Amino acid sequence: VGMDRSRLWALIHEERAAMAATLESLTPEEWEHPSLCAGWSVKDVADFGPRRAGLKGEGAALLPSD
Repeated sequence: VGMDRSRLWALIHEERAAMAATLESLTPEEWEHPSLCAGWSVKDVADFGPRRAGLKGEGAALLPSD
């Protein structure tokens, strides 16, 4: 028993939009705050996901410039 492929992609897009909204709301200080990953800031973690998934342009657009 599985989920309909179109429904699955709809959920993925909803989750990505929710994450983008969260990232867009962060202050510069929040971007630099330590994450739960030792030695990584929130920015480091947010940058890792899209790059790992090969979404360089899409993911990088959400990140503050250095």
